[in-house]
Amino acid sequence: MKPESHVSHLDYVSEDELTRLLSMVVDVENLFTCVRKEEDVDTKQVYFYLFRVRNALFSLTLHLSYALKLHILDCTKSECS
Repeated sequence: MKPESHVSHLDYVSEDELTRLLSMVVDVENLFTCVRKEEDVDTKQVYFYLFRVRNALFSLTLHLSYALKLHILDCTKSECS
């Protein structure tokens, strides 16, 4: 397995989309840090909820990017409209 194969599904993603995905990663990391450091239970719950929502959206976006890559590859192998 080539080292870059874990990101091969991003080959057909635009630079703007990659920037947006990277921004989502940073958001998730920041929320995770806030959850860990927060001492107030109510605030911690809010941060945790936001972390879970943002993480779910990030995961969905990655799956959609991968599905788009598969569709593009299928279209290059056959006639696709």
